[in-house]
Amino acid sequence: MFEYFTKVLDNGFRLAFIPTGAPTISVQLWVGAGSKYETKKIRGLAHFLEHMAFKGTKRRPTPLAIAQEMDRIGARYNASTTKERIVYWLKTVPEHLELAFDFLTDIVFRPLLNPEEIEKERGVIIEEINMYQDLPMAKVEEIFLKTVLGNNPLGWEIAGTRKTVRQLKRTDFLTFQEQFFSPQNMVFIVAGGLKKKDWPRIVSLAKEYLAPKKSWPVIKKKVEFQPKSKRFVWHNQATQQVHLILGRPTFPLADQRRYQWLLLCNILAGNTSSRLWQEIREKRGWAYYLHFDNYYYQETGLFLLKAGVAQEHWQEAVAIIKREIKQLGQSLTQEELDRAKSFWLGRNAIRLENPGFLARLTASSWLLLDRIETVAEAAAQIKKTTLHQLRQLAQEFFQSDSFYLAAVGQKTS
Repeated sequence: MFEYFTKVLDNGFRLAFIPTGAPTISVQLWVGAGSKYETKKIRGLAHFLEHMAFKGTKRRPTPLAIAQEMDRIGARYNASTTKERIVYWLKTVPEHLELAFDFLTDIVFRPLLNPEEIEKERGVIIEEINMYQDLPMAKVEEIFLKTVLGNNPLGWEIAGTRKTVRQLKRTDFLTFQEQFFSPQNMVFIVAGGLKKKDWPRIVSLAKEYLAPKKSWPVIKKKVEFQPKSKRFVWHNQATQQVHLILGRPTFPLADQRRYQWLLLCNILAGNTSSRLWQEIREKRGWAYYLHFDNYYYQETGLFLLKAGVAQEHWQEAVAIIKREIKQLGQSLTQEELDRAKSFWLGRNAIRLENPGFLARLTASSWLLLDRIETVAEAAAQIKKTTLHQLRQLAQEFFQSDSFYLAAVGQKTS
């Protein structure tokens, strides 16, 4: 389906290239340094550091200088932080490949971390935290994660708290970089509108921009977590509907049952023909949104079923959801499995039109699993899944009494 070109540089930097024939290229730099590696005192540091990459370098000394340079070529650029990684990315046309190398390595390895910019961005991040606190869909997820994962780096908010963000110092950023921003803890990937004959040029650019970076060992520990005994948490907030998450721990990122599980989740709540969409939205008109998410870490995974439900019907909706979950294993049909496979294959083909999506799939597996899971391998896992495997998964995980429920809404009595 796609050709993958890879190389590990002498300093441990992992380099990947996937030509797709798209009109644009996505260039990404991944660092294995997310919020999971923070201590209580520096909660929110990884996310804050991500923001600071765009606040100036020696050669691009101000946020405006960065913005003007990128706007001049019509590029899209940004970064994101999760529990286990920070990703910096740039999407542009192939002729700006070298600029992409130069730009990403400059903002990642040489941010000025100007104290004045730190203070300004501190205010921006606090307002970001305030925004999410005001959004019930974000608030209910925060509550759910804390309930299931507990008071530890896996359960903490990625952005930190207002208190911890106010306390972060420039030396905290430098220490975090010195600990985790080693080339052997990074992946650099190019995907999109170049040809396989361009691979030698990409290697040459990597030797110029990536190979000179000094490397050192990075030690990362897994997080021990203990779910709370309380299975239901209600947060009172003025809303027009009840926002809820019903979910539970599953299995870690390395578990190949992820693909079987994805098909099972799709049958339950993955599209507009899924069981719960039909039961809650189409038949009863109780919800506008209803969908699932799966989060995977090296320690565990999480299944989250999310919905915004009419206040007067949320308890009935939860009862229906639990009923469908509990009976899913016994009532699954081959026809449903075949439809789920076809849906995944079709939807995945659409996503792969975007070189950024393909780059994310490739880089995340190489960084977090230490191997590349190709698109063809993923498709093969989907195609070979059997009804028996899905029924086994449902029997193991889809028991209503094993679920946690978090809800945000306004109490009416």
